Amino acid sequence: MRTLTVARRHRDALLLLAGLLALRGTITIGTFLAFATYVATMSNVTRLLSSVVVTAQMTRAAVERVHE
Repeated sequence: MRTLTVARRHRDALLLLAGLLALRGTITIGTFLAFATYVATMSNVTRLLSSVVVTAQMTRAAVERVHE
C-alpha cells in the first residue's frame, strides 16, 4: 500500500508542477491537458500491470500448494 501512496504523491506533484507552468504561461493549457492525460493513462497501466503480477504470484503459490 505504501508504494501506491508514493506513486500518487509523485503523480500529484507532476500535475501540480504542470499546472503551475500552465498558469505562468510557460506551457499552454492544451499541453497541460495532454500531459495530465498521459500521466493518468500511465498510472492506470501501471496499476493494471501490478495487479496482474500479484494475481500471477498468488496463482503460482496456490499451484505449488496443490502439488505438495
